[in-house]
Order: sequence, then C-alpha cells, then structure tokens
Amino acid sequence: MNGGAKQMLRVSVVGWSMSCRGGSCRPKRCLMTLDVVERTGHSLNGWSAVSVLVENIFCFLFCGRKVILLVILLFLHDNLDMTKIYPRESAEIEYKRSVTGSFLKTVSAFSNTGDGVILFGIDDKTRESCGLPDPEETYRQIKNKINGSIHPEPVYSLSINDEDHTVKLEVREGDSKPYYYGQTAYIRKGSSSVPMSSLLLERLILKRDRRSFDDLPAPEGSYSFSGFEEEARNRFGLEQLGTDAQKSLGLRDLNGQVTVAGALLADKNTFPGMDLVVLDNDDLYGEREKVDGISILQQLESAVAFFRRYYRREAVTGNLQREEIFLIPESAFREAVSNALVHRTWDTPSNIVIRMFPDRIEIQSPGGLPDGISEYEYLHKDLSVPRNVTLATLFLRLGLIEKLYMGVRRILRSYQGQYRQPDFDFTPNSMTVILPVLNQKPSLSLSEVEVIRQFQDMETLSRAELSTSTGFSRSKLGLILKKLVENKVLAVEGGGRSTRYRLNPNAENLK
Repeated sequence: MNGGAKQMLRVSVVGWSMSCRGGSCRPKRCLMTLDVVERTGHSLNGWSAVSVLVENIFCFLFCGRKVILLVILLFLHDNLDMTKIYPRESAEIEYKRSVTGSFLKTVSAFSNTGDGVILFGIDDKTRESCGLPDPEETYRQIKNKINGSIHPEPVYSLSINDEDHTVKLEVREGDSKPYYYGQTAYIRKGSSSVPMSSLLLERLILKRDRRSFDDLPAPEGSYSFSGFEEEARNRFGLEQLGTDAQKSLGLRDLNGQVTVAGALLADKNTFPGMDLVVLDNDDLYGEREKVDGISILQQLESAVAFFRRYYRREAVTGNLQREEIFLIPESAFREAVSNALVHRTWDTPSNIVIRMFPDRIEIQSPGGLPDGISEYEYLHKDLSVPRNVTLATLFLRLGLIEKLYMGVRRILRSYQGQYRQPDFDFTPNSMTVILPVLNQKPSLSLSEVEVIRQFQDMETLSRAELSTSTGFSRSKLGLILKKLVENKVLAVEGGGRSTRYRLNPNAENLK
C-alpha cells in the first residue's frame, strides 16, 4: 500500500485482574482484546503487539478506597491470535481477489483522477489476504491487460509480495488525460470508478490540446458585430472589422466559422447572461433584472447602469458644487464583473449572479479557480491562468480589465485605507467576489475597545498579556478575541501556546 496505508493486528491475550478490597485480594481470569495499528513497513510480531497492549492497559485506577490493579500475564508468541486486516477501500485504494476486467476501469479512473493502488489477492469484503495461486502469472496478466486496453498508455508499476502472495498495482495520475478503457473514460468517485461526464471529458480534451473553450466553433446562427466594431474603433483604432480582422482577433477560426468568443461578443447570442437582484440584509427581494441574449460588452454596461441606480450619490462640496460619490468603488465593481465575464465557465448554462445588499455586493460566477492555481497564488502572488484566452486578450486590448494578473490588485487598491476590505470566496464550481460599502466601521463594545487600546504601543500580544493588562477573565477575554478576529479587527499569528494577536492595518484608526 501507499506510504499512508496501515495494517492492523487484532490481538487477544489472557490475563488476570486482581481486585483488592479491605485487605482481601481475589484473582479473576479475563480476556483482553486490542486492535494494534502500525504503519506499513514496520514489523508487527506477537511480542511487539503485546507491548502495545500492555502499554495501553497497564495502569492503576484510584477511586476512593478501592484500588484495582490490572496485571497482564504474557504468553508465548504461539498463543496469540493474530489476524492482518487492511484499511477500508477508498478513493485511493481498491482490493481484488483475482484479476477481472473490472480493474481496468479503476486504472482509467486513477489515471484521470489521482494516484491510487489496487491490491490483488485481498478479499474486498473481509479485507484479509486470501493470496494468489500464482502471483507471477497474475503479474503478467495485469500487465498485458493494461497495455492492451488502456489508452493512452498509463503510468504504473507492479510488485509481488512473496510473504502473502499478493500483487500490488500502483497507478499514477497521468499528464495525457483523458485515459480510456475501451471507449469510456472513468473517474474515481468515493471507492467506485464511474464513467466521466461529457462536460468533464470535453474540458480534459481541450486542456490536453492546449485550447480554451472560447476557441471552439459557436452554435450555428447569424452573427453581427456592430457593437464590438464601434468599441474596437474607439478603444484601439480598428478601422474596419472585416473577415480577416475577425480571424486575427479570434472572432472566427481559420475556416471562417464564428468562434464561441465571437458569439459572446456578437450583438446577439444564445449563451447565458446575468441575474441582477437587490436584497435587504434579510434576503428579501427587491428589484430584479435579467440580462441575456446580448453581447457580453452590453451585459457589462447594463450591470454598471444597474449598480449606479443604487450605489451612486450626489454630495454638495464646501464651495457648493455637486459631486458624484459612490458607496462602493465603481472601478472595483467594473473590474469584478469584467473578470466574471472573462473567466467564468461558458460550457455550463448558469448565469452570473450579482446580489446587491445595503452593505455589500456579491458577484458570483460559474466555475472555480482554473487548474494549476491555488487561492493563495490568485490572491497574493499576482498569478493568473486565463480560462478563456481569446476573451481575456480582447478585454485587455479594450481596456476593460487590468493586465491578466492585476485584477485582484486593482480591486484591493480601490479600498486602500478602508476598514472593511473585499473578500473572495471559492468553491470547486463557483467564485464569489464580495465588495463592501465604503467607510464602514464595526460596532464595538467598551470591552472590545479596551482590548484594541492595548495595541497602542505593542505590535503583537498574547492572551496572557492581554488578560494581565485588561484585567478581564480568561473566559470573557476569549469571547472578545473571537469576535474581534471574526470581524477582522485582529489577526492571529502562530498557534497553541505560541498564539499571538496583531491589530489589522485597516483597523489602526479604531484604537
């Protein structure tokens, strides 16, 4: 099994318990059983198992005047009842009593999903070794079946365990996905291998061929580009959007067929759009608007116009001039919506959803982070992996988004010095950008303010130091610190006894 696999020995030992009460002691025969678990690769014999048993059981129990002394009498190795039990089947491990064609589905699934192990000669119900009559012949059968049935060729290794007459097949996740068994590609779902969905299959093929979905041919239809042509003329001086220009910009492929990117930028199309909805903080609906069937450039402008109706205000300055102000930075909203349009998954029929609350806006787009990029890299390392390369390039040329790796920085820059900062929420199938209203400050109790004041001259403080300086009890201080951390007033550094608290830079003016 893998490095993380374990083996278990069920050990039964006969012992005696000695009950002593009032000066009188009576022995009593009993049977002790313990499941001993150790990492694979360590020798588990009878004596090592018993040593673990004794270490776990040999103790004194004091209760009033009663003293029960448990004494374990060790017997010879041959008197121990030992059974090797393997872990349960999982997403990474599977058992087979013998070689059948079904194991090839699992080879395909491991190659497409992640590293895994198949052990031959193990009963999948009892998880005990039943052995193989001829491990070497089984070894050859497995190799021949894989080489003749799985394509492209998977990455795997085989080994024989001479002690229990089993064969281990280790399959590595491949770089040439999808891997097929016959005409079907499989993935791992729990401890089962199931056929891959057509959507995932198409995405893997595009990734293998280094193509993006927006490069594919669009559904048949009549497409016009008057809106895009005007935008391109104003933004980067395009004189005429003829067929050759459309090909060079990626609106059409080399065969002259309109691409998905072209359809999305056309005046009309059949792709998903946006849902814009106004809510109060109790999730009660107000105005709603659905925007679809039009160019994503028009969708963007419709969203900005909707945004302005609720988050734009007019203020009178000191010289009695009217000034336009926004409760949420328009530049941040425009960047977030543009990124949602450019980086969403267009092969799913879901709309972008923009929820507008009194204290924030949530922009949720279909599709999580692209493969090959982590949340930390996306938020802090200016790393961008465009999902729709043609759309990203065109939006960049039109000046609608920052450089491909600068969008998050532009959003954060518009909140510089603010207590409440934008937040980003990721799931495997969606991404949500949360833009708070400007100039919001938390409602703090006097006790919370007292804790914040302790950071006047100190960068970091421990809980013990805060308890001493404030005089608050441990339980009261714990509740205060929890709330301040949740409200992002304080940040936590370290862990355990080394935990220290630091005032967030955006909360400096709360001292």
